Amino acid sequence: MMPKRREKPRSSSCSFFSSSSGGGDDDDDAVPRESVKVAGGFGVGGEDGTADDDVRAEKKKRKRTKGRRARKMMMSSNARSEGKEKEEKEERKKRLTTAKEMRKKRLDESKALVANAPAVSVNWQKLVARGDIRTSEKGKHRKHDFDPSTKENDGGNTTDATKGDGGKNNNELRKPTPTSRDASVTEIVAMDCEMVGVGEDGSRSVLARVTVVNEYGNVILDTFVQATERVTDYRTKVSGVRPRDLKNAPKFVDVQKMVSKLIDKKIVVGHGLKNDFRALLLNHPRERTRDTALYHLFTRPLRSTERCVEGAPRGRGSRSLKELTRTHLRMTIQDGEHSSAEDARAALFLYAKYKRKWEKSLKKR
Repeated sequence: MMPKRREKPRSSSCSFFSSSSGGGDDDDDAVPRESVKVAGGFGVGGEDGTADDDVRAEKKKRKRTKGRRARKMMMSSNARSEGKEKEEKEERKKRLTTAKEMRKKRLDESKALVANAPAVSVNWQKLVARGDIRTSEKGKHRKHDFDPSTKENDGGNTTDATKGDGGKNNNELRKPTPTSRDASVTEIVAMDCEMVGVGEDGSRSVLARVTVVNEYGNVILDTFVQATERVTDYRTKVSGVRPRDLKNAPKFVDVQKMVSKLIDKKIVVGHGLKNDFRALLLNHPRERTRDTALYHLFTRPLRSTERCVEGAPRGRGSRSLKELTRTHLRMTIQDGEHSSAEDARAALFLYAKYKRKWEKSLKKR
């Protein structure tokens, strides 16, 4: 028989630390298990272990609360954005409906106007019969408001290019006439003066006739003036003034007062107004003066023998009123003796045609 193996005795308690006297195996020197405290707080049921657990639990709790808050904020922001989108959609729908209603209303109003309007206006028929408006064969208004056969070059000379029967002569062109029967004093007036010569050779000019028309071309003042000096040249071929016209004419001072009162705080239109105001011995604000001789659209390149005109664009010279009237208005004036009323109307109609551009160019200054 094999001998039994001898078993080692098991100790009841584990001794982790030996006694100070020297590492014996005695039961008296063994440290009890309950009294062992592991360094670093990893012992079971110790005070340091419970504190760490509490800290970890608190951190987890904070994380959970932060996540809840973030989710709530995201949900609230999403709800707000959805609400805004709904409001914007409703506003767009309202705008579209109102726009559609306005369009429909305008269409109904225009249809009603067309239905109630006469077939052809009587005024339109009168204008066509008088020659103020020219229509093509199809009845449409012409695109150009001046004679295409009349061309102007840089030198200021105009030539009539006659093609078959399409050329226009002076006899066929009409004279400027009033556009209305209204003879009231308006905010815009046009003025023109006729002069006679005084002095030994008649080279100096004095006032002999002055005419003022309103914005419709109707005469509101037309009078001859007694010359302040002895007239040596009546210039009848140009001025149309004769000796009998000045015999019982009003005095210069009276006419000057009438004109001054008439043009006060008014926009005055004319051609070469500087000469007219000089003859009347009057001044007028520059911002209320519209001179067709100085407007850049009516000027031409300055000739080598000419001097620059005061107030005109640099390097530009003035065109004659007759030339401007023929080119831009398809009208004729100054065929023989001049008429101050016709000249004033021609300057007025030139200003009226380009009024928008003219006033816009003055605002830019």
